[in-house]
Amino acid sequence: MKAKDVVRAAAETLRLTDARDFCDGKNTAQAGGAAKGEAEANRLLEFFNATETDVAASAVPLIKDENVSAAGGKIGISSLSENFVRALRFTDKNDRRAAFSEETGYVRTNADGGVLRYAYLPAAKALDDESDFKNGVPMKVFLNGVLAKYYFDKQLFEEAAVYEKEYKAAAAVAHRISSGGKMRARRWR
Repeated sequence: MKAKDVVRAAAETLRLTDARDFCDGKNTAQAGGAAKGEAEANRLLEFFNATETDVAASAVPLIKDENVSAAGGKIGISSLSENFVRALRFTDKNDRRAAFSEETGYVRTNADGGVLRYAYLPAAKALDDESDFKNGVPMKVFLNGVLAKYYFDKQLFEEAAVYEKEYKAAAAVAHRISSGGKMRARRWR
């Protein structure tokens, strides 16, 4: 799923035809340099980035395994390729679990290097960028989050509350499924 897919769906739901057409590539640049609907699409993209970060922080963590080396028993957090949140596991070069502890600015370990598994937050996306959530989180979660943020930004609090409730419910289901839980079977009454 691309960021553009969610932005386009949000523009369609909100009936922002200029933003939708911009996502489809139908609007050309005007005399001022910006295409019609570009500002609306970029605002929706900001809401998408905020929602993606929120999903990673509270519902479905993004996990990465990265080969690292520990200079003096320290792995610098700034040297990691993603926005570090917390360390989950560290295995040494012999593929055995090694002890580690998180400290300010680095992860301390007794091993010289190995593979660090950690949770991270996604980087801000451009319209054509792919979401960090490849599987497991449906587009509806992001769409509801973007719509809730849009209505809150416009100070339409009742509409924002409706979409916020839908967003939280969908994020809770995505969290349950991603953590190995199963959805209860439903039956007709």
